[in-house]
Amino acid sequence: MENVCHTLAGFALGRSGRGPRTPLLTTAFVVGANLPDVDLAWSSFRSVLVYYHYHRGFTHSIAGFFVLTFLWWLTLLAFDRFRLSRGAP
Repeated sequence: MENVCHTLAGFALGRSGRGPRTPLLTTAFVVGANLPDVDLAWSSFRSVLVYYHYHRGFTHSIAGFFVLTFLWWLTLLAFDRFRLSRGAP
């Protein structure tokens, strides 16, 4: 799946209208949908062979799904607490 497809899937989920609406819901879904490809950050800048070696590795596994989901949830929770402490609605 191309990163454009990841982004469009996250955008569609964020705009589907299911559940409570928050100001950053669509952003959370779009970034969350692109998280499995975070391995591009350390594999694509060296060479094509390194990219093929690391891509579709841990971040695309079931364990990677749970780890990335948990880390993204903690990040969103911390950001929300930060915004609430600053008086944002």
